[in-house]
Amino acid sequence: PSVVASVALRGEQLYFVDGQPGQKGRKLHCLRTETGKAIWAEPVADDAAGEVLLTEQTLLVLDGPDTVTCMALDEEGRAAKQWSATVRGAVGLPAEPGDRVLVAGAEGLTALSVSDGSRAWCAKLPAGAVTGPVVAGSLAAVGTPKGVTVVGLVDGAVLWSAGDEPVAGSLTRDEDR
Repeated sequence: PSVVASVALRGEQLYFVDGQPGQKGRKLHCLRTETGKAIWAEPVADDAAGEVLLTEQTLLVLDGPDTVTCMALDEEGRAAKQWSATVRGAVGLPAEPGDRVLVAGAEGLTALSVSDGSRAWCAKLPAGAVTGPVVAGSLAAVGTPKGVTVVGLVDGAVLWSAGDEPVAGSLTRDEDR
């Protein structure tokens, strides 16, 4: 299968969504890293963003155009769905600062509870997100068609925005910035 979105690797398992948004028959795959043999595959929506984020205990996947799903993983790589939440127009790689999952989308930046997917807050951005969030300390930055917007993680308050041009590509950070 073709791989165009993020890939997650943990121990003996590799996780990814195949194809591009709009292609039919896409799946979330789990492969054995040593052999490339399939452990399992689950269908995702044809128009899903397909980004995956592996945390210590879970796998988060943008498996629908407006859906993020959290799966618990066992040591053999098997997955059990814990919850799904709606985030309209979800884009980019989610982030997991502590007990929250941050998902960027058409409505802004949404903070969900890691434990049950309930919505903690949604920060309204100057324009819909075009990148996933990056987190540094108590702040999250998101790219939009109007530049970068920074949000506080405690309450989702928009702290500032910069630029007036669309952000192209992904946002990233290093250890200090």
